[in-house]
Amino acid sequence: MKLQKLEQFLKNYWGKDFLTKWQKKDDHGANGLQVGGRENIKKIAFGVSCNADFLHHALHDEVDTCIFHHGLDTRFPQMLMPEYLRKRFKLILENNLNIFGYHGAMDAHPKHGHNTLILKELGVKILGPVMDEWGYYGVLPSPRKLIAIGNQCRRLFDHEVFVEGNPDRKIKRVAVCSGGGIPGREEVVNFVTKKIDLYITGVISESRPHMFSEMGMAYFACGHYATEKIGVLELEKQIKKTFPEIKTVFIDINNPI
Repeated sequence: MKLQKLEQFLKNYWGKDFLTKWQKKDDHGANGLQVGGRENIKKIAFGVSCNADFLHHALHDEVDTCIFHHGLDTRFPQMLMPEYLRKRFKLILENNLNIFGYHGAMDAHPKHGHNTLILKELGVKILGPVMDEWGYYGVLPSPRKLIAIGNQCRRLFDHEVFVEGNPDRKIKRVAVCSGGGIPGREEVVNFVTKKIDLYITGVISESRPHMFSEMGMAYFACGHYATEKIGVLELEKQIKKTFPEIKTVFIDINNPI
């Protein structure tokens, strides 16, 4: 397959208008093709984050193209490229790799994004966006105990879940913003207006357990890396389905955080 054909598929997968919006909105800078390498694509590696460990594994697997959620983050101060980024670019350029990153797009997409996929796995009917459109919220068909949802999240993410809330509490409305989605105070108030019972994200800060408890909401922290595999795996599945002649591999550089 030609690089141009894959790039066109990915633009259609996310939607051109949606991708353009997030290329402007997301200052991470990774929502599309970041480095163009080989024209002919035979094997694609998928992963959560671009780092040297991943790139070494990809080269060992004879990969020519890599697609990430966290692509190359080229933001650095005073125009000085840090050593870690120089090592990544060296591996990419010397081996003529194609690098795609989809940061905001893979968080916020209403069909293929991490957050809508998580809600669907939990059986939640999606009602709309939260967290400045980075996340989504919805309603369960019938209330479920917090402990049951926690156990489901442990299985879904294959990760321990930090739980703030009464295990026997009945949950009806759930909001999700994967990864590092620690909500600000205004967003917590917004959750109250939307009658959110449970907020699910990757990480938590020192002040949030008390804040959520006092606002009458539960909070799950399920791992930044762990909550952001689902959208990558869905994209791999769709590419395998569309281009069966292309080999794919998900490279799991595990990160407990």
